[in-house]
Amino acid sequence: YCELFDRGGQRASLYESEYGRMRGMSKGNTLADIGGFYQAFGLTIDQERAHELVDHIAVELEFYSTLLLKQELLLRGGDEEGVFVVSDARGKFLREHLGSLAQAIAERAEVRAEPSYGPIFTWCAELVAGECRELEVTPTPLDFFADESEKGEMKCGAVHLPVVS
Repeated sequence: YCELFDRGGQRASLYESEYGRMRGMSKGNTLADIGGFYQAFGLTIDQERAHELVDHIAVELEFYSTLLLKQELLLRGGDEEGVFVVSDARGKFLREHLGSLAQAIAERAEVRAEPSYGPIFTWCAELVAGECRELEVTPTPLDFFADESEKGEMKCGAVHLPVVS
């Protein structure tokens, strides 16, 4: 786990905001958007006990499972408007967040090659893709761009400066 997900710029990230070339500039917006989804459905992250950020794949999956449960309860209660609201949120969350993230993780060569995590993330991506098909949602693809800069190099826009000791 540590070698695959926790070490250095070449790791396979489990956090949505770690994907994309502009990740540093868009991280705050991504986290705020995801947090907005959670708050809209009465869910908050307990900052005292939180071990993950809101954009971790496990947290996003947990939220989506909560949406599925809410929709089922609303269906059983005959609340058509509530069912519509939750179904709409499911589609938006899949398109804008979970659908993209699950696929991006499963497509990483390092993840696919790992005998334990490869099948787990492939299965997860297939489940999420099934949800996307059911709701006729096409997630926006996410690309992971590793931080490939050399340790002794400082970047300043397009200029690369050596680090002075």
